[in-house]
Amino acid sequence: MTQATAASDTTGFSTASEYPLRNGGQILVDQIRLHGTKRVFLVPGESYLPCIDALNEHKGAIEPIVCRQESGAGYMAEATAS
Repeated sequence: MTQATAASDTTGFSTASEYPLRNGGQILVDQIRLHGTKRVFLVPGESYLPCIDALNEHKGAIEPIVCRQESGAGYMAEATAS
């Protein structure tokens, strides 16, 4: 069994060109959903826009909490987790 055949057996896609195109933000949000994340704390910025767009695609599954400062986001995340 070749590596390509093994990949098509587990994913249902036979070639790399058949995979749906996703950006980094979509991949990140898919992974945090798989881990059961219900809420994220974030500081929006231009470099982070693909992640914010991906979060908007999953409204209701993940609640984004927008913060003004990184340390505030960290404190809120820690308080929510405990």
